[in-house]
Amino acid sequence: LEQSASAMTNLRTMLIALSLCRGLSFNLGHQRWISNARIFVGARSMTSKSDEEQRVSVSGTIYSAKDPDAPVVTLFTKDGCTLCDKVKDVLVSVKADFSHSLKATDITDEGNEIWFSKYKYDIPVLHIDNQFWIKHCLEEGVAREGLKQAIEGTFTAQSGEPDAGEMERRQAERQTQSK
Repeated sequence: LEQSASAMTNLRTMLIALSLCRGLSFNLGHQRWISNARIFVGARSMTSKSDEEQRVSVSGTIYSAKDPDAPVVTLFTKDGCTLCDKVKDVLVSVKADFSHSLKATDITDEGNEIWFSKYKYDIPVLHIDNQFWIKHCLEEGVAREGLKQAIEGTFTAQSGEPDAGEMERRQAERQTQSK
């Protein structure tokens, strides 16, 4: 019985730690453990850090080309974007053949509200030299072709740039008109 109580305490401790890292919620018997809010233990509660305090910016230079005239790829991203990690891997795999710099812009950073409004449902989004290139995923062949065009000076903005904010405004207008 003593070992069971100890095992349950260890399990609760692990679940609390996991929930604080991953934003999960667990119901253990009569106690409810919730991350990013309050952790209730009997009648006492502890407040964890707010979401803003826990947020991590991923903005910054990922790598720079030796040639200052090389194309600059901007990755619009946010913390925890696994698709963004895959896009970065593809770009890293072609950088020896197609010199370019890669910088990340965290759409959730203060001052990036316009990017958040446009791209909140579509990251990763990539630009080459400040022109829309692609969204969601990047295959090696597409990366090679886009960077080749940028190096040759023939790259032009691609069609299909997302704009979630504009889409939401149009939906709101239609809903207002239909009432």
